[in-house]
Amino acid sequence: MSKWTAERIRERLGTSTIVFPATERLGREQIKRVKDAGIGRIEVGAFNGVAHYDHHDEAQVEEIAQASRELGVKVTSVHCPPLAYDAEYPDIMREVLRESVAAARAAERMGADIFVCHFHNQPPAEITCREMLKQLEGCRVRIATENGIILTPYVEFVDRFNTDRLGIVIDIGHTRRPLEGWLNPFTKPGRAKPIVELVGKRLIHMHIHDYHNNEDHRPPFEGEIEWGDLFDALDGIGYAGALMFESLPVISAEDTLGKVGAFPEEFIRRWG
Repeated sequence: MSKWTAERIRERLGTSTIVFPATERLGREQIKRVKDAGIGRIEVGAFNGVAHYDHHDEAQVEEIAQASRELGVKVTSVHCPPLAYDAEYPDIMREVLRESVAAARAAERMGADIFVCHFHNQPPAEITCREMLKQLEGCRVRIATENGIILTPYVEFVDRFNTDRLGIVIDIGHTRRPLEGWLNPFTKPGRAKPIVELVGKRLIHMHIHDYHNNEDHRPPFEGEIEWGDLFDALDGIGYAGALMFESLPVISAEDTLGKVGAFPEEFIRRWG
């Protein structure tokens, strides 16, 4: 077992704002609820839709930035809107690029370090990503491509750029082993290490949550994720990023926030 403590986990503990209903506008009230749960980081869940968060709404961007500063909840990351990064049509590609750059700039204004995208390993996505990096030259935000069922294509994608401004976010619910009945390997002992090591230094962000009966985005300890193995694997590569829970409100937002907030001590009780 690695040298994790409850304090070390808590200082990196975060939650995506997908814990709140998609129809609920993100603002000071929601950030306060995160703070009250003992969670010090958030990922703005732009994938929820504009009713929740709209990067074009300058007043909302400023409210989130100000509330996070005043309440001591860091905006660590922002998830991209639901954009068609793999579309080959020039008009769509231009729109995707324009919206991505605007969203990343808004993320920067909120103090974020990471902008999460769903690039996959397709030529249109590579063209868009290269142009994003060009237009975002000097921006503090690093871009992270979120994995699909197999990580190798994402490693290959990132390596073609050869820049530390682009990395990988592992979502532990997305990975599968097609030849093993679509098994999620993070639910089996000893399987986290080779996956995390494959990504290695490219890993700049994590989406974590539990997994049960082929359903992911569950609150912690409501599934079969081998948390001890996962945290050992992260320690093994010297991962220094956030531990960002992307858990849905299965019962309610408060219930999920409470379970995420209690994760550090419960992890140590079970695996410390």
